[in-house]
Amino acid sequence: MVIRYQPNRNKWVVYTTLRQVDGVIHNTKRINRLSVEKEIIPLAEAVIQTGAILEEWIPKAQLQGENYDLG
Repeated sequence: MVIRYQPNRNKWVVYTTLRQVDGVIHNTKRINRLSVEKEIIPLAEAVIQTGAILEEWIPKAQLQGENYDLG
């Protein structure tokens, strides 16, 4: 699950394989883009309850328009 907050637009965007159907969370194994907060919150809470850690996303550096990682 990737969660991005856009403060200038006060908007949340989430990319996840999770979906909630009839109160049950399923892994669809397909990436979905969500931007409705009432759909995002239950999924995020379920992931956090598994012991997952939230980390701030830091954009990768670019060289000539391509992202790269120093690892």
